[in-house]
Amino acid sequence: MKKIRLSRLPNAFLNKVLSVRSERGPYRFLVRDWGRVSDIQLIEQMMASEFCRLDLHALPLPVKSVKSFLLIAPHQDDEAIGAGGTMLLAKAAGAKSTVLYLTDGVQGGRKFPDPAEVQARTRHNEAAEACAMMGAEMLELGINNMVPAPTPKDLERFYRIIFERKPQVILTPWVLDNPAKHRISSHMLYLADRKFGLPDCEVWGYQVHNTPYPNGYVEFTEVAEEKRRMLQCFRSQNEAYIRYDHLAMGMAAWNTRFMPNAPVARYAELFFTLPLREKVKLVEQLYFHDLVQTYQGDRTLAHAMATLHSQVLIGDLEKYAGKRRPQRAGF
Repeated sequence: MKKIRLSRLPNAFLNKVLSVRSERGPYRFLVRDWGRVSDIQLIEQMMASEFCRLDLHALPLPVKSVKSFLLIAPHQDDEAIGAGGTMLLAKAAGAKSTVLYLTDGVQGGRKFPDPAEVQARTRHNEAAEACAMMGAEMLELGINNMVPAPTPKDLERFYRIIFERKPQVILTPWVLDNPAKHRISSHMLYLADRKFGLPDCEVWGYQVHNTPYPNGYVEFTEVAEEKRRMLQCFRSQNEAYIRYDHLAMGMAAWNTRFMPNAPVARYAELFFTLPLREKVKLVEQLYFHDLVQTYQGDRTLAHAMATLHSQVLIGDLEKYAGKRRPQRAGF
């Protein structure tokens, strides 16, 4: 099959197929190709090469016209790193926002010697400061971050939070974000939709640790200093581990390479956006052929997620056992 470079297509057509507010929602042009690759690690390496940069025409997302957001954060500070600027703009526009933290944020090692209950309280308090800045309702599932093992009860509460709020947009770490624990959010979205059925919405996959395939961005230059102050709420991480407040702002500045060129200092957050149903299909396509690989070699986490999956959708994982997606020529 002859390949066609997206950069050769007319700009009008690019704008049409990449439109984030089209009739079908965010257009999933890349998903069709991803299904031809059998190894999730190969896809991750392909993303790291930023092969898409010359061909991709990312568009500004209509954050100021969205009426309600639900942001899912695996850890306390992911929301600020990946979508803090977006949430500040949403607050200014009068949107209703909720932030749902999946884990308790507890960490181990010499840098975090405090007892688990002290750490959990610290991270709760830091997150509460950040949510106050965003004007967002704050909710927590409280999953053990040291050994995450979500239960069917956790999944039901996760579903009810989404169902009761019916957000216009769900924000969650993009489908191949690192580290492995960030992928719990996409897996739980899949399970909640398959088990209970979620209301239609868009899913904006945000960036925390690696560059997504960005078909949308939000420029937040006007609230950049406010986002910096939000990041500084997370003192336990910035002072004991790494200066995420510094790194996140640098990443946001570098993200503007996906925007039209301009000789001014700007900041942007990147997103891989899809309608919910397309997101669910993509998770199924990428995650379940090898959960150990999906969770980056963390066998304990892979086993915990396989257990939840099997408890919620009996027999569902068996159809993937021993099967690999065939590679096809022309990818």
